[in-house]
Amino acid sequence: MPMISFNGIHLSFILDWFFIFSVAIITVPINLISPFERQFSIEDETISHPYKEEESFSIFGLIILVIGIPILIMTLYHICHRELKYSFHQALMGYFVSIILAILVTSIMKVSVGRYRPDFISRCNVNVTKVEEEYKLYNISKQINFGPRNLYNTTICSNTNKFVINEGRKSFPSGHTSFAFSSLTFTSLFLAGKLHLYDGNYIFWKLLVVIVPNLLAMYIALTRISDYRHHWEDVLVGAIIGIAFSLISYFYYFPFLNSSEPYKPLQGRLKKYNIFQELSTKSLPLFKDKDNEDYITLSLLDDENKQSK
Repeated sequence: MPMISFNGIHLSFILDWFFIFSVAIITVPINLISPFERQFSIEDETISHPYKEEESFSIFGLIILVIGIPILIMTLYHICHRELKYSFHQALMGYFVSIILAILVTSIMKVSVGRYRPDFISRCNVNVTKVEEEYKLYNISKQINFGPRNLYNTTICSNTNKFVINEGRKSFPSGHTSFAFSSLTFTSLFLAGKLHLYDGNYIFWKLLVVIVPNLLAMYIALTRISDYRHHWEDVLVGAIIGIAFSLISYFYYFPFLNSSEPYKPLQGRLKKYNIFQELSTKSLPLFKDKDNEDYITLSLLDDENKQSK
């Protein structure tokens, strides 16, 4: 099979990957920014839960689970179907676009909102002496029990570990959740397209296979609440962000699931650079027909391997 020469389509792919990596790099300094400083009450029960150092899913474990499994699934599928070029490339590109955009938006929102995690008071380790000093600074009636008199910032924290304190101020939205749903929802859509889920046959095992990745994402999201890392609103918004970008990214590269060929990536760029036209005129001679001396040929673009004279 003739190789497609290095031309405009390759340069366009390189440009796409350049921007994907650029966005990924941008998220690093964003996460290093100190979050917005909000005031809080030391009597707020919603941020008074215990701080657990061990999480159900660490960052490393989450990466192995949420990135390793989807890439393995996509790789094995394309190896089995011998589609290691355009289809595999588009699947990987759409997958990473979904993740990168979700992480970028989540990171910006975290540092902009600065919401305290449910375990923030425990992280803070409140210095009672500083609380009393700041309380006395307000020259207002003792009968007033609201306003600045009962609100403080991180200056009353005795914990000197700035990383722990800053991380305690990044509750909204849940990064684990948006990351998990952006990855695993894309995987569910990928499986739905490859398995022809909406072909009208209503085969239950296909539906079960398709929803498993999303069930895993849901479980990861729920552990963020049980670990006292996030409020339920943080997890809900994180899930919405992840699902939204997975939908945008998947259908940017693949057709709708009810289309006639949901397993094929959109061919627009191939048509733009005349890749189909380049290959469609070429065929391989297989054998010679003894009756009419014509060669039986096989088209290079014939996916169903149908022979034609």
